[in-house]
Amino acid sequence: MRKFLFIGAVSVSAAMAASAAVPEKVIEKCDATVTDYSQMADCLKEGAFGAELLDLAVTPEFYGDAAQPEVDACLETNENYHTAWICFRNATEKAAETRGLIGVEKMKDACYAAISDPDVQATLEARMKEARARHMPDQMFYGGDMYHTFKGCPVVESTSSADEAAPIDPIAKELAQVLQPEDNPEDRTFSDRQCKILEGVDAKLADTPAEEIVAIFQASDDGGPSKFQMDENFSTLGVSADDAEYLKSNSEENESVGFALMALVHHYHPEALGKDLNENPFLSMIFNGALDNYKDECAQ
Repeated sequence: MRKFLFIGAVSVSAAMAASAAVPEKVIEKCDATVTDYSQMADCLKEGAFGAELLDLAVTPEFYGDAAQPEVDACLETNENYHTAWICFRNATEKAAETRGLIGVEKMKDACYAAISDPDVQATLEARMKEARARHMPDQMFYGGDMYHTFKGCPVVESTSSADEAAPIDPIAKELAQVLQPEDNPEDRTFSDRQCKILEGVDAKLADTPAEEIVAIFQASDDGGPSKFQMDENFSTLGVSADDAEYLKSNSEENESVGFALMALVHHYHPEALGKDLNENPFLSMIFNGALDNYKDECAQ
């Protein structure tokens, strides 16, 4: 299932970043996935950044061979090296958090247990900051990157009645299931409440004149979506006071909701977002993905 993480790179300078040579595998991946060549430079810089960190993760200094299945899964399910790195980084953060709550000995997923050392995770984060400064010194991180999460190595119960049946290797034999995120219908991006909020916004936007929506953004200080999400105009979009408070008080949990909301505005009234956002092909692609994700999970 697709998720959205608000750390996508948006360039703040036209200057090319001075970075290490771009690996051939990154060039090949960008050649295969970039459809708008104006995005090629970003793909190369971000890809070199992601590839370097993924390569580091499997070295003895960090997780070693134990991280290879997780890295391979993230590369398999994600379009490029940058989003594969986001996938892996998210997995290490969640693994360390889980370990802190229950201890590694109670973690039933072998893949997540293998990358749960909080000290290693913190060291890798420090190396990430250093690599980011080298590869992308003229960029700031805030936008949205669409990626597939790493779901772990599920334990499959044996159908054999024999107690001595051969153990299942969760890292190798079940990797195929890890690479099929859509196979688990219960693993959803949106909760029932979040879906109801988005469905209400969907219906409201369909019936609301464009000028009313445009006015919301003009009323904010900078006209941007991050400011909008914290203002008091939710009711114009059909969001109740209780739901508005829920969105504001659980901002991290509702990041995907915020982006889906923006995708709905982009769908019905793109002029409300202004020229810079509306005509950005990268953001348009992300908005379209967010809209598809909402429709797949929530739309009746």
